[in-house]
Amino acid sequence: MSRSLKGSFKRAFLGFKVGFAESNFRRHLVSTISALICVFYYHLSMFELVIIILCIFLVLSAELMNTAIERLAHGHQNPRDALDVSASAVLLIAVGSFVVGLIILL
Repeated sequence: MSRSLKGSFKRAFLGFKVGFAESNFRRHLVSTISALICVFYYHLSMFELVIIILCIFLVLSAELMNTAIERLAHGHQNPRDALDVSASAVLLIAVGSFVVGLIILL
């Protein structure tokens, strides 16, 4: 992995750390677990699973983007946090897309 790519991943993971500190993000994670339990309990189809996974990743990513915007709007000392959190949102969307692709193709 190139040095700049490693740095990008590092910043994205630092953004996750900032995101996890937000109570709304943690609430969404609890909802994610509940949704996944329902998927298996109700024996949903692959199509329904894919839709739920897409929704999960989109909601979590939107919450991270909201956190980044709030950091900028509230004038935090270090704008780097906002950049890291938005990078983590992009990474989360990419991972979610990859997971959906695997489900469909495998």
